[in-house]
Amino acid sequence: MRSDAPTELFSCKMCGECCMGFGGTYVSEAEMAAIARYLQEPPESFAERYCRPSGSRQVLGQADSGYCVFMKDRRCGIHPVKPRMCRAWPFLESVLRDPINWKIMAGVCPGIRGDADPEDVRRGVIAYRRANGLSLSGVDDMDAMGGMDRAASDALDPDALDPDASEQDAPEQDASEQDAPEQDGLK
Repeated sequence: MRSDAPTELFSCKMCGECCMGFGGTYVSEAEMAAIARYLQEPPESFAERYCRPSGSRQVLGQADSGYCVFMKDRRCGIHPVKPRMCRAWPFLESVLRDPINWKIMAGVCPGIRGDADPEDVRRGVIAYRRANGLSLSGVDDMDAMGGMDRAASDALDPDALDPDASEQDAPEQDASEQDAPEQDGLK
């Protein structure tokens, strides 16, 4: 029995565990500007005050508690403008690259159905991201860093990933996609 509907794979328990550390939440320049506007903070000092560098990019900082600096009373203090990575949780692209990431996340998030079939999870991730206007190409403004192009993300059609489909119907993956850098903090 297939259970790839996102609501059958994940039900938020409002516990806030997704806002706890785990390597950081990448934020783009546009996301930092939107959060700064929402907080009525000067955008030029936002990164210095609320972020830390991770390689060539910025991640949201953590409070002494280990939670995101914007976590207030177990709720997101920037919910209306939260970064793409937060909006996508737990339907992250890293799950498409390595389904074991779903099980890893299920170990810390009580809302994730960790026993779900990997193909159902893959279909659910794709369906959720498409339904919520989230790209399938990594950080939208990071394509130059090796994220999948639109043609490659279009090839990630949930029906094409049907285990009952013939091999000739399955999307091919070229070597550049296999070696794409991390886009959302996991494998």
